[in-house]
Amino acid sequence: MKGSNAWLLTFLLFVMAGCVEVSHPQIDTLYVSSKDLKLERDGAIATLYEHYSASKKDKEVYEVIAKKHDRFIINYAPGTKMLTLCSDPGSGWSRQYIDFDEAMLQMLIDDKVTFDQLDGFGTLPDKYDSLLVMNNPILNVKTNGSPTM
Repeated sequence: MKGSNAWLLTFLLFVMAGCVEVSHPQIDTLYVSSKDLKLERDGAIATLYEHYSASKKDKEVYEVIAKKHDRFIINYAPGTKMLTLCSDPGSGWSRQYIDFDEAMLQMLIDDKVTFDQLDGFGTLPDKYDSLLVMNNPILNVKTNGSPTM
């Protein structure tokens, strides 16, 4: 009987652990949820910039994760100068930019560039042809989201 109790306890602990969302200590994540799908995606870059600017800048990664309707992840790692996008969590990372810094974030906001434009679902202003460098293959980055299942 003791063996089956130990197995049951182990099983219950495993199930309960699967219900807890793991938060990495070196990632500063802002979860957003609104009723307006378009506004949430259109404002994703500005939201990330505000989140990063208001922080102590003591984390490896800063990200914004949309939890509701039109889910997405925008992930910025200032130390490695990478911006990584996921337009459809569960389908993997969609784009990754290297040599990407805070000044580039500000420039995107000034030019009103949207998440969808940055993710390839729209046209970017011509000046970004030489400024944005896509990384291929996309490197795996730390996240509190689930870009892949």
